[in-house]
Amino acid sequence: MAALAGTTQHARRHAAAGVDLIVAQGTEAGGHTGEVATMVLVPEIVDAVDPLPVLAAGGIARGRQIAAALALGAEGVWCGSVWLTTEEAETPAVVKEKFLAASSTDTVRSRSMTGKPARMLRTAWTDEWARPENPDPSVCRCRRR
Repeated sequence: MAALAGTTQHARRHAAAGVDLIVAQGTEAGGHTGEVATMVLVPEIVDAVDPLPVLAAGGIARGRQIAAALALGAEGVWCGSVWLTTEEAETPAVVKEKFLAASSTDTVRSRSMTGKPARMLRTAWTDEWARPENPDPSVCRCRRR
């Protein structure tokens, strides 16, 4: 059984609960994520839960990033968003193009979807939710339940 951890505290709790492996997910990951960068988080978690195996996650889509994760002590990597660009994912072409054209400055952590921080491509929607006069989406009545 694997468990996702965004902090060393979470990883230690997962290890104490008896998981078989930890996925150390940094802030570069798509979706719900924490605040610590993958390349900082991975060696911290590797050291904290040794001898449990650790997979690195967050912003990993190319060979150089995999090599970096392995050099930091990860046993492997966990890739997520990159799979949305495959034919099998049936992602609309316009969305694939946006993902493939995006750089590190084209994503934001936004609370706009669930009220909890999630990394996504920056859009007019995320910009509007970030304006200070807008309601907190975590308590907004329009939030999906």
